[in-house]
Amino acid sequence: MTTSTAKKGTPTPKRTSTSRSAVPGPKPEFHLIGDLLHYQAPKAKIEIVVDVDPPFTILETILDDDALADEAAQFKMLLTLLNDEENLAKIRQLRTSEFFSLAMRTIEEIQKRMGVSLGESDGSSESSEESTEKP
Repeated sequence: MTTSTAKKGTPTPKRTSTSRSAVPGPKPEFHLIGDLLHYQAPKAKIEIVVDVDPPFTILETILDDDALADEAAQFKMLLTLLNDEENLAKIRQLRTSEFFSLAMRTIEEIQKRMGVSLGESDGSSESSEESTEKP
């Protein structure tokens, strides 16, 4: 049995390492961890964290106020009711597009937990009343 070995004095071939330090990609704009929605504002370069499962008393106040028809108004009222001055200060630094992106996503996540939209929770719609069959 013959074993081939390199002759003495023959340089050992160097192993080329292809490992490079990996550069992480950009963080996603939105990241949901439990009930906390993390938003990485791309222009303002700040992170805002909003609880998307607030106490029901806060949602009740929002649902009872007919003036809060759109998501932006609902979101602003939510933050005011939560007494979250730190987040309100950060939100005031956002660009308009970032504010609306965060507001829409926050209300969307709250609605998912409720199973309805905040505008639909106050009773049946006209279309469902019209479809009632009479005997």
